[in-house]
Amino acid sequence: MVASVLVVDDDVDLNRALTAQVRRAGHEVRSAFSGAEGLAQLAAQVPDAVLLDVQLGDMSGLDVLEVIRERYAGVIVILMTAQGSEDVAASGLRLGADDYLRKPFRPAALFGSLDRALAQQALLRENELLRAQAAERAADLQRELDAAARIQGALLEMAPFESVGITIHARCQPARELGGDFFDYGGSGEGRVFAVLGDVSGKGLPAALVMTLSRSLLRAALRRGTPEQALTAVNREIFTDLEAMERFVTGFVCSLDPETRLLRWSDAGHGYAVVLRGGEIVELQARHGGPPLGIVPEWEYALEETPLRPGDEVLVFSDGLLERDELRDVPEDTPLTPGETVRRLLDAVQATGGEAILDLLARGHDGNAAPARDDETALLIRVR
Repeated sequence: MVASVLVVDDDVDLNRALTAQVRRAGHEVRSAFSGAEGLAQLAAQVPDAVLLDVQLGDMSGLDVLEVIRERYAGVIVILMTAQGSEDVAASGLRLGADDYLRKPFRPAALFGSLDRALAQQALLRENELLRAQAAERAADLQRELDAAARIQGALLEMAPFESVGITIHARCQPARELGGDFFDYGGSGEGRVFAVLGDVSGKGLPAALVMTLSRSLLRAALRRGTPEQALTAVNREIFTDLEAMERFVTGFVCSLDPETRLLRWSDAGHGYAVVLRGGEIVELQARHGGPPLGIVPEWEYALEETPLRPGDEVLVFSDGLLERDELRDVPEDTPLTPGETVRRLLDAVQATGGEAILDLLARGHDGNAAPARDDETALLIRVR
């Protein structure tokens, strides 16, 4: 390892001898014959290492050491001391010297000390480079996550959907920058409207990627078929990918005819859906529920039908709402069914309408509470 070395010693003969030895060892070397000259050479060009005599004519070598440590932290400093000055050398080590040599010393001792210090310096520099590269990669990743979060947020910042006698609105609060919950709604042709709420297993970027794919496939399938047909088709389409990524997707998919107010729906292992009707909470329990997408490749999902009345609200939500602060005092032996979950949340805010649940998500969590442990999503369909 070729290094640049500065020899600072006011003994002209020893200085020249050290300079010659260091040069023969293959290093680049410069000489300074006083403390002031040594500091001037340091200011002009910082070396890798300094061989520094403790007893200089114009100033103490320890004073030079203090300046080096203050201005040039990474430079190796090996002190050279005369007999009887070990206490001074110990003080130098406390001030940050890398090693010391007692005069007279053999070349082997000099280069053994120098080589060890250079190896340590190279290791430190490599570690600093690795830390800088890791920090840069982390910053790049954070920028990419921020961009992905903005894109996902834009997908889920949907204006309320208005149709004849029907309003659909939803809200999603990811637990991290990126989440796996999703929703979608809109017109599906022939005057009907559709709505979807899904929950991808896991969190973060992998869940967000699956979420985007699932949402797009379900939207396209619902424009061509009924809820159970859409789930069946998407499950077949996405099964291999989900299996490879070790993910699954729960989902509630529905369509609604504004004229007949007939809710046609299908459930893929989700289960969190209720109808709010005149102060009552009616759970939508699937008679023929199916597994989440990505579990059984050829599953044929079933269609359920629920007649709705004017004033009904259909509330679908993800299991993240079960982790809400408002439910933290629920006894462990109390089962949080979908209906019980909604009842307790509405009681906590002294409300009866589903819009209060969406408002809860908009407010987030109490500032003194722990961050959300899971994504929280709710979708509300109002029938007039």
